[in-house]
Amino acid sequence: MGTVARRTAMTIRFTETQRDILRDEAQRHGMTFTDFVRSAALAVALYERGKRGDADAEAILELIERLRED
Repeated sequence: MGTVARRTAMTIRFTETQRDILRDEAQRHGMTFTDFVRSAALAVALYERGKRGDADAEAILELIERLRED
C-alpha cells in the first residue's frame, strides 16, 4: 500500500442551485459530492497550468493519479 497524502478540511460555500447541480452531477458519475468537487478543482488547476505551459503540470497529473488510488 502506498503513502497516504494528508488532507486538509476546507469549507466552500455554494448556493442551493450550485449545490444541487454539483450533487446531481456527482451522482451521475457514481462519486461523492466531495470527491467530485475535489476532482473538478484539480482538473481546472491542471488545465490552467497546462495552458500556461507550467513545468509542474506533470506533477499535478501525478497527484491526481495518486488521489484516484486512495
